[in-house]
Parts: sequence; C-alpha cells; structure tokens
Amino acid sequence: CNGGLGNRILPFMTYAAIQKLTGVPVHLVWKATSACQADYSDLFEPSFVQADHVPRRAKHLYLPPLHPELTQFSPERLLRELEQGHDICLHGNLPSVNFYDVQAIKALAPISPIQDAIEAWKEKLKLSKRVLGVHARCSDFRKVEYYLEKRDRLLRWRRVFLTSDEDGIEAAFQHKLGARMSSRPKSHYVRKAVASHEAWRNNLIRSKASVQEAL
Repeated sequence: CNGGLGNRILPFMTYAAIQKLTGVPVHLVWKATSACQADYSDLFEPSFVQADHVPRRAKHLYLPPLHPELTQFSPERLLRELEQGHDICLHGNLPSVNFYDVQAIKALAPISPIQDAIEAWKEKLKLSKRVLGVHARCSDFRKVEYYLEKRDRLLRWRRVFLTSDEDGIEAAFQHKLGARMSSRPKSHYVRKAVASHEAWRNNLIRSKASVQEAL
C-alpha cells in the first residue's frame, strides 16, 4: 500500500476476497509515505498479517484497470506463479462486488485513542443505525444532487451524517438538508473544490495527525 488513506483501505476488501478464493495467505506491506504519513500501527490494531518489505525477486501482478500494459492479475495466474515458487506482490484493487469482502473492512479496528474519539463524536452527534452515512467526493466523481437523489429513495433515513474532504460540499449539503444533516468539524480540507484532474494534486494528507483525523 503506497497511496492515500482511502486508496490503501479499498484493496483490503479485494485482497481478502482473493485470499478466500485461492486459499493463498495475503500479507500487508504498509509504510508511511508523503501521500499518507502514518504507519498501519498509527491507525489500526494488528488485525492483518504484515510484512516489512516486498521480497526482491517477487513477481508483480496488477489488478485491472491499473497499468494495463503490465502483467495483469487473475486467480489462475496467481496460482500458477505460486506453484512455480514465486512470491507475488499485488497492486491495486478490483472495482467489482465479486472481489470485495466487506468483512475485511470490519476487521480494521482503529487504535484505542481514535476509537474513543469516534465514540465521543457518535454520542455528541446522536448517531444511530437510523442515520445514513454518506462519504461525498463530488469534485472528482459526483454532484451533490446525485447523493440527495439516492437519499430521497430511502425515505427511512431521516438524518444524514456526511463526511467529505471539501468544505464547499458540506456547505451545499447543509443548504439542502438543514438540521437533517450532521458532520464533524475538521481541521483539514485537502481537496480543491473543482471538477478536474488538478483536484488530485491537492489530495495529500500531509501529517500523521491529519491522517488520524481523517480516519
């Protein structure tokens, strides 16, 4: 894992599904980088087997659509390479429900200080199972109206808890939903509120504290 926080968490579901499908144990390599300046242990309890490094002679397999010009992953290719005695390094995640193991996300337990902060905010904001959680990334994926239309289909959700890395998006939701929306005040907004590729250039959480806050 060497991307931003979200792009490190998504592959957990894919790799857990691959592990179930093939029976091959998957080890996690997670190091702090400029894109995510926190080690795994700064965020989560040790719920996954970790490795310090990728073996030098490991073969690299890329999950589509990542780097289509490089060697692509398939369960058959993975098993074939392992039968030949190779260590394998997997990159990316598959955007398919068939390769998502949601239980893997539930196994990601935040360390005690972060979990305590989560519980405190849940109580302060009066969050419950009757509140719909929404993570909105509108500058590069969707418009506010897309999320609101989805919400309106689910009339049982009387309130929305919104997380976003854009202050403009939170303001737009607040304007539409008023008191029916809750969010947690944040110290860092790190994405430009523009719908262009340039938005990604500002999508770096630049300290361990801000990564922990994002989690």
